[in-house]
Amino acid sequence: MRPVLDRSPLAESVKSHFDGRAPWLDIVVDHPDLTHQHYDQMNSPEALERANIPIFLVGGWYDVFARQTTEQYARLSKRNTNVALTMGPWNHLQVGIDSRVYQQSFDWLEEHIAKRKQIVRKSPLQYFVTGAQEWREGYGWPPQTSQQVFHLYSSGKLQESESGSAVTSLSTFTFDSMHPTPTMGGNLLLGGGSADDTALASRSDVFTFTSEALEQNLEVMGKTLVELTHTSDTLNTDLFVRFSEVHAKGRSHAITDTCVRLGPDRGSVIVVLHLRDCAHRFAKGSKIRLIVAGASHPQFDKPTEKAVHTIHHGNTGISKVILPVAA
Repeated sequence: MRPVLDRSPLAESVKSHFDGRAPWLDIVVDHPDLTHQHYDQMNSPEALERANIPIFLVGGWYDVFARQTTEQYARLSKRNTNVALTMGPWNHLQVGIDSRVYQQSFDWLEEHIAKRKQIVRKSPLQYFVTGAQEWREGYGWPPQTSQQVFHLYSSGKLQESESGSAVTSLSTFTFDSMHPTPTMGGNLLLGGGSADDTALASRSDVFTFTSEALEQNLEVMGKTLVELTHTSDTLNTDLFVRFSEVHAKGRSHAITDTCVRLGPDRGSVIVVLHLRDCAHRFAKGSKIRLIVAGASHPQFDKPTEKAVHTIHHGNTGISKVILPVAA
């Protein structure tokens, strides 16, 4: 399948390869925007507002369905539905084969369907904190947090203090559709996860911003926001942002990321990116790194045009990372 994914445009490549043998896939590639009305009949948000049965949700921080799993738990919890969530350090395949998931699933069915025994969870929410390598319990997701802001500088630094300088500075990188920035780790069906992305950070088609070594442990719980004052020399392009931890020996590992497609109707030079939820402890002595790229191929359909990306600093815009830090 890799040759199919490498050719552009993707829709034409897929249709040529399957030649009508996968009509459902033809429809999907013709409608890449999930907000398109084609998907309305498949989207049932009202079910979360009507559900009144016991619901057990299972997910992984590196599962492709991680975002919707945490959102479903939040919405059901808000309605005081009898809902529980176990969120582990897994990708999609690992969710289905972990012994903890099997045991808790059987316990839930025994309690709520068979009525043969009462299994009482200490709390409805159980989640694994990567970095700390430990399970925790709670009720609402995310737990109580406060915002900690890091600013981006053209020097490649990521720091809390804002210089206040009116001097214009720019961070630029070039995306080449013939040699797209590759996928390394992240939320996938197979593989992915907290992969070593040191090689990704060293590529010439990305720009990285890295903090100083942390003076103490820092725990991030929930959804990290990245605000970029961004322009490009093409109307249609992608922005991929990755949040990584750089260990004392210089190797970095993926924590969370997201990718957005920007078009001529973007409306503003300010791009707000909502990264996938995470529960991670950055260890004392490690560094926080933000990677900004023009693609993550083949996880996301690559743009077809070459693009020069520019992130603005100083009097032309402020770019920053907003972390949900555990209270």
